[in-house]
Amino acid sequence: MYKRVSHSRAAVMGLLFAMVAFSYALATSNSLSLRDGGASTRAVGSATLKFTNPLAAAPLVGRDLGDAALGSSVTRYVRATGGVRPYKFVSTVTPTLKEAITGTTSTLDLLQSGLLFGSLGNIAITASPINFNVTVIDNKATNPNSKTERFFLFLDNSGIFKFASSSLCDGIKFQAYVDILQVLNGNAPFTFTATTVTFTPAGSATAAAKTSLEDTGLTISALDGVVFGIPFEAGTITFTANCKDVRGNDARSRSGATTGQVTTVTVADNQIISSDFITTGLQIKVDTAAGGKDSIKFACLANLGGTAISALRNALLELRVNGYISPNTTATPGTLDDKGKTIKPSKLVSGAALKSVAAAAKSSAPTFKGSVNSKGQIKIAVAKESIGTRLGTMTGSTKNLAVGLRLGNILSSAEIMQAELKTKGTQSSLTFKSGKTAPLAGTFMLTSVKGKDDKSTAAVAFKASFIGQAPASASIQGVSSATVNVGESFTDTISVSESKNKVKSTAKVDSKSEKVTKVAFDGLKGKGSVTTGFLTTAKTGIVKAASAAGKSTTFPMNLSLSTTTVKYFGEGSITIFPKKTSYSEKNPSK
Repeated sequence: MYKRVSHSRAAVMGLLFAMVAFSYALATSNSLSLRDGGASTRAVGSATLKFTNPLAAAPLVGRDLGDAALGSSVTRYVRATGGVRPYKFVSTVTPTLKEAITGTTSTLDLLQSGLLFGSLGNIAITASPINFNVTVIDNKATNPNSKTERFFLFLDNSGIFKFASSSLCDGIKFQAYVDILQVLNGNAPFTFTATTVTFTPAGSATAAAKTSLEDTGLTISALDGVVFGIPFEAGTITFTANCKDVRGNDARSRSGATTGQVTTVTVADNQIISSDFITTGLQIKVDTAAGGKDSIKFACLANLGGTAISALRNALLELRVNGYISPNTTATPGTLDDKGKTIKPSKLVSGAALKSVAAAAKSSAPTFKGSVNSKGQIKIAVAKESIGTRLGTMTGSTKNLAVGLRLGNILSSAEIMQAELKTKGTQSSLTFKSGKTAPLAGTFMLTSVKGKDDKSTAAVAFKASFIGQAPASASIQGVSSATVNVGESFTDTISVSESKNKVKSTAKVDSKSEKVTKVAFDGLKGKGSVTTGFLTTAKTGIVKAASAAGKSTTFPMNLSLSTTTVKYFGEGSITIFPKKTSYSEKNPSK
């Protein structure tokens, strides 16, 4: 999710949202809507794929990545929405990023997660703006959507300590959000804050003051200006971003006209819930009076996009909670080995350097242990840490926590949750457990898919398992129908009943028919499944496993539970692998 640069831990995540556009002018505007066509009848990935980065000022046509000081390091995010997540970002259409920096010492690179980072090197001011094409490709089975646009990075030699951008990417209600308010020049380390926070609901002209940015579902990292979380209400979030350097200087706005940068995030209305990871447990213990004694225990399930665990070697595993960032130093490495476990310091250094690292670890350095397995289970344990006040004010019985997670180049996302807060003197504990407290923005993620070929026709029967919960502001009580969409064009609606937040299908359906045969969902435990008869390749775009020639494919699906209106709508995709005449989410490569 993030990449540390210079003296700060500059961050990176990738998060992406959905909308519909009718022309290039609309497709490149930042006015978002996901209501078109009605969510209950929406085919998988049918929302138009488009970028959400701010538009460049006329006469330029494309997206504005902000300013960058000559010779400095850059961390920016390319963001998109629509189609089917997860997404892949590349720069392969001329002019490419590689072509833009050819002949220079620049190390700028665009990762598939949408992270743009690296040094500008010796690029001259006369090269401004650096411009290149970026293509986003979605995960819609065998017929992926794609979108290409021009991006501009403006070079700055003013020497003024100021914000690099004047605008943030747009957001979408109930979907993960990540962007950055990077600063130019100044003297690291920096401290970022958000003040004068207001929220104007969609359709209203009245702005309401908010106590903190977390009240909107977002947070700003005090260390590097990353803004992340999940907005849980449609409207406009406005705040003043402030940054103070180590010498006490205050950053100016991008234009240099004022102190601080007034910033807005426009949040579009939306019913569709799609998660990249889902936190199953979080426990934090903090003592603001005694440093070096704080701890964090974190567990989640994540969509690895079919990545083999061995391919995670040297990948960074990083956790963010509000203003806190997990360590990644020689003494406390956050990188993984080829078995999905954090590397020991002895694997990074040796001799006198290792003795120095060992001494630091025994004295005051925090400890960090992380692991990732083939099922997407991620566990992180941090101890001997000094979190201090980076989580914000500890008052009341609950506290909103924005959680960000980066896993190398494949996962950069965020969540928002309400944790139980207990405080005694200078000591506080924060606890969240999935299933005990309804998530503020809801969750939905496919965890397993089993497929079986039909013996006589080009069709496959599936059982898809998922985890998910309705948002805290919604309820699945009284739902009477479930609509399921799979792949290119398959859709079916089946009657269901609900009792005590448990949903099950009521109709008896032929298991060999091209229909949904069973739906089950426990809204309290957050677990469910959808079973189908044999769905033809013509409808799903998914060939029989026996005809797949050993190649993996994507299983995209959405599910809506309704009465007369949609009560819960989840969408996602998962990579599946063929083996003889069956499919499974298990990657044969270790």
